[in-house]
Amino acid sequence: KTVRVTGEVKLYEGAPEIIIEDPAQIQVVGEVASADGGLASSSQRVDSGPPPLISWRDAGRYMGREAMVEGEVVRTYHSGKAAFLNFDANWRETLSVVIFASDFDAFPQRPDKLYRGKRIRVRGKIKEYKGAPEIVVESPDQIDILAEGKAPAATAESPRGVVPWRDAGAYVGQTITVEGRIVRTEDIGSIIFLNFSKRRGDFVAVVRAEDYEHFPAPPAQLYRGKRVWITGKVTLHKGVPQMVIHGPDQIEVFD
Repeated sequence: KTVRVTGEVKLYEGAPEIIIEDPAQIQVVGEVASADGGLASSSQRVDSGPPPLISWRDAGRYMGREAMVEGEVVRTYHSGKAAFLNFDANWRETLSVVIFASDFDAFPQRPDKLYRGKRIRVRGKIKEYKGAPEIVVESPDQIDILAEGKAPAATAESPRGVVPWRDAGAYVGQTITVEGRIVRTEDIGSIIFLNFSKRRGDFVAVVRAEDYEHFPAPPAQLYRGKRVWITGKVTLHKGVPQMVIHGPDQIEVFD
């Protein structure tokens, strides 16, 4: 039978499933004919047509399926081993497009630079990685650039995109990407402070001693004077907005 099933998609051992509790959840929409005129067996492949076109926000509902996903790339990151294209500052929990370094030669420019700020349509199979959806792209044929993206949002009414460090206090409790230049650093042994301002009480990024080993050099030395994007959750400490940095994957350096 060809059926239409309605229900909540959940993950079980990494695979999507729907639990059926009522026959009303299943609608038979037709028989599937085989090449010899009989009914196709379950082992015969049925062409399901072109993949659906969806928003990046809905990618988690299509785990294990091919889809065409649209959205604006508001954040990119190059780890050395792969380039990541993200549609939301909260990149740990939302869709990522991943392009491994072994495939960079197929692209006219390094993918994290090529697609940053662009509105794109990407085609591929949506899989789960560490609880979030991702699509692995191997060729530029899988990505269409639809338009130049709008300038990143910088107001409390629109928390998606990149936020100037001065506005970070408006996003307490949210995971965002903050932009600015590290003008001062302070190492007190147990903590390193990365400051975007010379004035105490302004937004600050914090690296704790137990995380120092994750960085290729002391963070104070590594980021002093650099213009960066920092992604993480904004919290308050003694009334001052701050972001705790656990590893270099949260920081992208521009100069």
